[in-house]
Amino acid sequence: MIRLSELKVLESAFFRLNLEYNKSSLYPFIEKKFSEDRLFDEESENKLSKYIDNTKDNLAHNVLLNRDLVQMKSHIKDEGLEFDEKKWIKELPRIHKKIEKYLELKFKLKDIHFCEAFPEEYKNFELRGASTITVFDGNKNAGIYYLKKRLDNISTPIHIIHEQIHTCLSQNKDKEQIFIEWFEEGIAILYSLLIYYELTKDLETIRAYQTRSLIFSKVKPEWDFTKRYYEYMKIVPRIFNSGGFELLNQLLRKYLKKDRESINSYLSKIQDNSLMIKYVPKNHIENQIITFSNIIEPEQITPLEYVIVQTLTKPKSIDDISKDINAPLDITKNALNRLFGKAICVLVKENKIDVNWRKKDLFDRGLIKPIFPLN
Repeated sequence: MIRLSELKVLESAFFRLNLEYNKSSLYPFIEKKFSEDRLFDEESENKLSKYIDNTKDNLAHNVLLNRDLVQMKSHIKDEGLEFDEKKWIKELPRIHKKIEKYLELKFKLKDIHFCEAFPEEYKNFELRGASTITVFDGNKNAGIYYLKKRLDNISTPIHIIHEQIHTCLSQNKDKEQIFIEWFEEGIAILYSLLIYYELTKDLETIRAYQTRSLIFSKVKPEWDFTKRYYEYMKIVPRIFNSGGFELLNQLLRKYLKKDRESINSYLSKIQDNSLMIKYVPKNHIENQIITFSNIIEPEQITPLEYVIVQTLTKPKSIDDISKDINAPLDITKNALNRLFGKAICVLVKENKIDVNWRKKDLFDRGLIKPIFPLN
């Protein structure tokens, strides 16, 4: 068992849970306050408890942060602080068979290594956000390397499958084969999620991985490897939705024959919306895969505005709202004016304020979220 860093322990809870804050806005706080360069230990837990204690001042942004941090702290006890690398090494023969079955290609598994740092010549990959790299045969230090400080219980099991898919494809291409990043990465993501589900029946982790990829696409800098993966998670499933496994395998054969034009023509079809939806998903995992491009982004409001809407379980006067949220009357009025402008609140009988019925369903179902005020 390999101990996880405090950042990865917090991330695991963060990506799995349904939090009140818009996750894209809150993630920079998590990344800033917790480090991947230290293991989660008693000091990490004390640090989390300290942040929770510091949010008890009744300010709106802290009230919401307190709820989210308390929920994350509770989840950490269930999630665990270690990654079971031996379990996944034992799964490699099954992973091997499933990759050969789906891709209809033969290959040899590549050795995997869990390391403190990538081989020196690949140090730049670590600096650019990579958690794993594959060094192909014929190069020094051939093998698949997993950076210990970036191991977690959401992405790492999926990446173990993902990198063996790259191994399979590399062994079925000649040395001059030009890499089509969006297609090969998209294929590796789609089939690694499918195989992970077949091994575990764990759809919840796949959803957390999807959330992780979505958040990283929004918060990571352009040079970070993890930023673009969500785009590939949208493009290749869109092709899958048009023709299922049969179409993907047809394109894979064209890819291995260096037919770049046929592969990239699907980017044009997606861009001009000419790619018809024809394939009907047959089970939960196929349905999950084809919904990657259908995530609904929540409408964003400030923490104070969010707390006000939460208190409106019935129509209230401005004075009552001000008292309920423990905020000065002028600040409450300004927040209400913003909510009126966003059509989230309305005036009703006797000059009382209520949630606009057109927005209430969205709010109640988490599609209006507060953004964490980092600045």
